[in-house]
Amino acid sequence: MVANMQKPKAIIYDSSAIISSRFLLNDIGLINILKDNSVYLKVQFMTPQVVVDEVLNKLREEIQKTNLAYSKIITSTKRFLLLTEIDDEYFRNELISKNKKEIALKNLEILINEIGGVLPYPDVEHSAIVKRALERRRPFDTEGHKGYRDTIIWESILSLVRAELIDTDIIFVCQNPRDFNDKEKWKKGNTVLNTHLVDDLKELKYSAKRFRCYTSLNQFCENEIYPYLEDLKGLETSVSNKSFLKDLNKVLSTSLLEECDIAQEIEYEFDSIEYIYVEITEIKEILRSKKMPPNIALIQIACEISYRVDLYIFKMDYYGYLLATLNY
Repeated sequence: MVANMQKPKAIIYDSSAIISSRFLLNDIGLINILKDNSVYLKVQFMTPQVVVDEVLNKLREEIQKTNLAYSKIITSTKRFLLLTEIDDEYFRNELISKNKKEIALKNLEILINEIGGVLPYPDVEHSAIVKRALERRRPFDTEGHKGYRDTIIWESILSLVRAELIDTDIIFVCQNPRDFNDKEKWKKGNTVLNTHLVDDLKELKYSAKRFRCYTSLNQFCENEIYPYLEDLKGLETSVSNKSFLKDLNKVLSTSLLEECDIAQEIEYEFDSIEYIYVEITEIKEILRSKKMPPNIALIQIACEISYRVDLYIFKMDYYGYLLATLNY
């Protein structure tokens, strides 16, 4: 069940958020829910190429650390048990083989691509990045030393805004939002974009209010998705009630009888419609939004419609049609 009437949103992952979610394994459930309902929630995922490269490199390093730790344990175990080189067959030198490592890296890359589009490296001059660092403009730090990769991510986002996303909100999922937000306001719990970055967006005529940072995908859902889904469970129970469906069938039948032009669907003229009967076969979606009045919901249904009409067929017409058919 999903909510409607949402503004389009592009969710952009930072490498820190992907790594902290166990390389997206912790987020895959939420990602699938958002993607499956993307038509209603208007959500799409995008990952900068620099983030993809950084994440793959981090996984490669983690595998190497795991193998190194495993190797040390094996060496200590051999010494403790006084094992000789002949006993090597009982122990593997690596917990994760080279082949398995390549498979793991490839699977992560495939997963990132399946989630959504990958933003290419931005077409920005080195001189522009150096100038930004020298001016101590965020995402660079106050010394202009740290922040190169964050700047590449930011330039990727700006390229996206320039290209096509003027009417789309940008959701940035990042474990270090202080690099992008106002530090003092962040300490007070407010995610307000740093003035340097606000100026960049203003230059592109893009409102800074449409760029929001969250430390996790779940935090984004709690703030912007779950509120639109509240009360839907109770509403679903009410809608599935047999008496409600019976009443709804009656209302739809009466409404169609009064308003539907069935004449265009029937070849012959008829005197009147004796009845129309609607039977709801499935409740597909219940659409609800906080912006809608509390007593209003949009219900998408599948139904079967049957009707009976009172008509007169002139027999000569029928026999003429039959004779022409037989002669043919």
